[in-house]
Amino acid sequence: MRKSFAAAFAAGLFIFWNIVYAAPEETPDGRFGTECQPRAFGNTCMLSFYRLLATPEKYHGKLVFVSGFLIKLYGVEPMLFASRDSYNTGLPIEGIFVDAPIPPGIASHLEKGISPVWVIGTFDARFIGHDLPRLGALRNVKNITMGLPPPTGIREKGRSSF
Repeated sequence: MRKSFAAAFAAGLFIFWNIVYAAPEETPDGRFGTECQPRAFGNTCMLSFYRLLATPEKYHGKLVFVSGFLIKLYGVEPMLFASRDSYNTGLPIEGIFVDAPIPPGIASHLEKGISPVWVIGTFDARFIGHDLPRLGALRNVKNITMGLPPPTGIREKGRSSF
């Protein structure tokens, strides 16, 4: 009985060790307490806007790479929203303040309205806004790049016009 218990215990320990050892120490978005993977600007968490919206405290003080739709709220304050619909709801709490100068090429698009962008910066979850509530802020912004525009040739019901 002792031999079978010892063998079962050793087998269980062996399996547990292999699972722990095989678990990644780095992931693209830092899930399950792992570190974010190294990128050009350092350990950068590549994540969806929705993951940031759901758990802002998890990414506080971390370098994040996030995509969204940039607009100058009230013509002044650069804000990043998850989607056009998110902006159109009129709830600024869903927006992230972008604390950086906007590159001229993107700024010209903002004069016409909202623009898809990718932003790399340090997320400040403690920022609650100057006058209206915000999800947070992107500080020490390393890069703002024009994102891909929405596809053309798509009808309202999601069917191609081809």
